[in-house]
Amino acid sequence: MIFRVTPEQCPPLGLLRTAGVGDNIVIYDDARSRADFSRVLDAAMVGTTRGALLLVEGVIPDGP
Repeated sequence: MIFRVTPEQCPPLGLLRTAGVGDNIVIYDDARSRADFSRVLDAAMVGTTRGALLLVEGVIPDGP
């Protein structure tokens, strides 16, 4: 399954945490702020520990 995270839409963070082997998580510059990005990335990283592939496209924010 491919989980797409865009500025307009984000799957529930709990769903990202259930990603695993064979799943892809693609984040398209989702963050409105560093805090938003951190929450999404933290959830996605749980998926990677279960074998999901994480791709980030866009600019990672460096401000509040």
